[in-house]
Amino acid sequence: MKRFSVIFWMLVLTALTSQAQVFIGCRTDSGWAETPMLRKTFHVDVGELRQTSLQQVTYSVGVASLGYHEVYVNGTKVGDRVMQPAVSQLDKRALEVTYDITNLIHEGDNELMLWLGQGWGRIYGTSAVVKAVVEKSISDGECGLIYEILKTDSTWEASPSPYSYTGSWQPMQFGGERYDARIRERWRPATVYDAKDIIVSWQEFEGNRIVDTLDPVVQMKLSDSSTLIDFGRVVTGWFYAVYGLMDSGQAVTMEYLDHLEAKPPFTETDIFVSDRAPYNIFRNRFQMHSFRYVRVKGAGVGHASALQISTIDPYSGATFECSDPRLNAIHDMVKYTLSCLTFSGYMVDCPHIERMGYGGDGNSSTNTLQTLWDVRSTYANWMQAWADAMQPDGDSARAAVPIGRASLSKPRGAPTLTMVTARSSTATTTT
Repeated sequence: MKRFSVIFWMLVLTALTSQAQVFIGCRTDSGWAETPMLRKTFHVDVGELRQTSLQQVTYSVGVASLGYHEVYVNGTKVGDRVMQPAVSQLDKRALEVTYDITNLIHEGDNELMLWLGQGWGRIYGTSAVVKAVVEKSISDGECGLIYEILKTDSTWEASPSPYSYTGSWQPMQFGGERYDARIRERWRPATVYDAKDIIVSWQEFEGNRIVDTLDPVVQMKLSDSSTLIDFGRVVTGWFYAVYGLMDSGQAVTMEYLDHLEAKPPFTETDIFVSDRAPYNIFRNRFQMHSFRYVRVKGAGVGHASALQISTIDPYSGATFECSDPRLNAIHDMVKYTLSCLTFSGYMVDCPHIERMGYGGDGNSSTNTLQTLWDVRSTYANWMQAWADAMQPDGDSARAAVPIGRASLSKPRGAPTLTMVTARSSTATTTT
C-alpha cells in the first residue's frame, strides 16, 4: 500500500491530482490509436475482501479520459452508463468518473481494462488517453482509510482495437464507426501523454444510458439486394445487428436515415468487416446516430435493434393532458424530441448534423426542458463547458461544445449567453 488518507463519516475519494498519476495511451507507427485498449493486472490478497459488521471494504476506480471510455474488470463491463464521460472543452478539461468495482474483483490477480474512443478529441486535437487510479477504502461508518492500489503509468499495456472512426466529426461529416473483426490485439507498453495543462475535475452529470430498445416494425429486401429496416420512430443512439456467415474481409455498410427521401451522400455510415465467423455481431461503441431507418448493404440481417441513448427517460417526468388530442400530440412530440436531444451533459439542436451545444437553442428551450424533467446535472455540466469556452477578454462563445476552433468566438455585437439556473419539476398538468 502506497498511501492513505483519513476520512470522516462518509467515503470521500481523492481527486486525480497527483503528479504520479499520468495520462497514457497507445502510440503506434502511424500516431496515437483512435480507440485503444489499455490494461493492467493488480493483486488482491486473501482476506482483503472480507466484510464485517464493523468494517466495510470497497474498491473503486476513478477514470478521467480525453474522449470516451468504457471500464472492464476481469472481462466484465462496469456499470450501465455509455459514452462516458460528459462533454467538456477537451483542450482544457477532463472529467473524472468514479466506478464501484467491489463486486467484480476477487482474491488473487485481477485485470483492469480501459477501452477508449477519441470522440470530440477529433475536433480539439487531443488523443484518446486516460488517467486512472484504483483505490481500496476501509470504513467503520465514522472514519476510514483509502489506499491507492493501482494508477496509470508507463507499466501498463496498450493495444489498438478493431474500432476506428469513419468521419471527421465536422458538420455533415460525423460518419460512424468501422469495426474490422480481422484486427487482433497487439499489446505493447503504454505511452505517457503530455497533458500538463489539462484540468481534471469531478463529473457532476450522471451519465448516458440506454433508455429503450426498439425492434424493427418493417424489414424488407430492396431491388438492389440491400435491406431496409424501419424502427417506427427516430431515435438517437446505437445500432445492433447480427449477420450470418460471411467471408473473411467481406464488408457490410450501414447507412442511417431519418426519412426515406434522403439523398446520397449519407453522412452517417458504419462499416463492419468480417473475419469469417459463423455469425457476426456489430454494435456501436464510441459513436451514435440519429435515425429511424437503416439501409444495410453487403450481407443479410438476422436480427437488428435500435438502442436509444439519452440522459433522461422519455416516458418519465412531467405530463400534460387536455381535451384536445392535437395539443396532446404536440406536447408528446416536443417531449420526445427533447429526450432525443439531451445527452452527454448538454443539449443539441441536431444530433445527426453537428451536435453543437448552441447557447441560443439552449436558452430557447430551457424553460420547457426544465419543466419536463430534473436536468440539474445536465445544466451543471453545460455551464462548466460554457465557462471553459469563455474568451480571455470575457467574450462568450457561440456554442459549448463547438465544432472547430472558429466556433469559440462570436461576431461582435452578437447576443451574449444568459446563464440559467436549473430547476426540477414533477408537476402533472390536466386541463
